[in-house]
Amino acid sequence: MDIDNIIKERRSIRHFKKKDIPWKKINEILESFTYAPCAGDIQNFRLIVFKNDGKLNKACHSQSSVVESNFLVAVCSDDSDLVISYKEKGKFFGIQNTAAGIQNMMLKAYSMKVGSCWIRTYDEDKIRAILKIPEKISLHAIVAFGYFKDKPEMPLRLDTQKVISFNEFGKYRRDPLPLIKK
Repeated sequence: MDIDNIIKERRSIRHFKKKDIPWKKINEILESFTYAPCAGDIQNFRLIVFKNDGKLNKACHSQSSVVESNFLVAVCSDDSDLVISYKEKGKFFGIQNTAAGIQNMMLKAYSMKVGSCWIRTYDEDKIRAILKIPEKISLHAIVAFGYFKDKPEMPLRLDTQKVISFNEFGKYRRDPLPLIKK
C-alpha cells in the first residue's frame, strides 16, 4: 500500500473479529509511535499496551471498539521536561507529541490490515486506577486495535476550498487547487 491510499482509506473501526494479532505486528505498530515528531525532541510519551482482557470495558462505557478489540494502548505523557523547556506551553506540546504518535500507530496498523479506533470517551479516574497511572503522568487517549469485521464508508469530507486559507485566515481560493485530487 502506498501512503496516499493508507491516509485516505483508514477508518475508525468499531467492530473487530475475534482473532489474535501476533506480538510481532503489535511491536511494529508500537514502534511506529516512537518515530513521530516531538517538540524539542523531548520524547515525553509513555504507552501502556495489553491484550484485551475486558478490564477497561466499563471504564470505556462498554464501547464496542473497546469490548471487541484484540489489544489496547493507553497513551500517556510525562510532561515534566516539556514544562521545564517550554513553560506553560509544555503540556500543550505533550498533547501534540502524543497525537502525532497515535496517528503513526493508526496508519501503520492499517498498512498491516489491522483496524484501530481512537477512544474519546472514558472515565479517566477509573482507567488511572486500573492501569496504576501515577498522578504526574497525563492520560491522553485509549486506542483500540483488532482485525476489522468491515470497513465503514468514507464520511463526507469538506472541500479543500472551504478549509485552506492562503496568506491570511479566511482568504480562500475560488478555483480548485491543481495539486489536490479528490
